[in-house]
Amino acid sequence: MQVECLVEVIDDLISSDNPQENLKHFTQALHKVFAFGRSKKHMIQRQLGRLEPTPYLKYRVDEVMRHMPMLST
Repeated sequence: MQVECLVEVIDDLISSDNPQENLKHFTQALHKVFAFGRSKKHMIQRQLGRLEPTPYLKYRVDEVMRHMPMLST
């Protein structure tokens, strides 16, 4: 069904009186329908915030290190 529709659109474009102008309008319509926005899934162009460890994380590291004999100093 999708292939048939695509073939019909291409056939209409080719057989029209002004195929270049119709292709231009069709392309513009496609760009409107399939407008690509910035991805919200990925961290592209986003601020990462602070990267230093929190005080709680520092505390937990000290606790874990104290309970591991081979790592304690």
